[in-house]
Amino acid sequence: MSVQENAGCALAGTAYMILSVLGVIIHVWTIILAFMIKGFFAAIITFVFPVLSQIFWFFKIGANVGYTNNWFCIAIMVYAGLWVVVFVGAAIAGNRS
Repeated sequence: MSVQENAGCALAGTAYMILSVLGVIIHVWTIILAFMIKGFFAAIITFVFPVLSQIFWFFKIGANVGYTNNWFCIAIMVYAGLWVVVFVGAAIAGNRS
């Protein structure tokens, strides 16, 4: 393996491990927020449909308090950015030049 492939694999692998942990944290955090804002039924819906619920609560909370003024929206944006890092790392690792 070349240095480029190793660097790409390391970048993608590290970002993916962080994504795994951050995904669980955001999911639990979203359930708690849904329960605090709308109650038990909203928490159940959020638990069953995690990605759709996270998108919904991101825009709902962000529109009310600002997207950069709360940690929840910042965590969602970091999560989305990490997906970009994973795909860039995979592209670097797969580039056979």
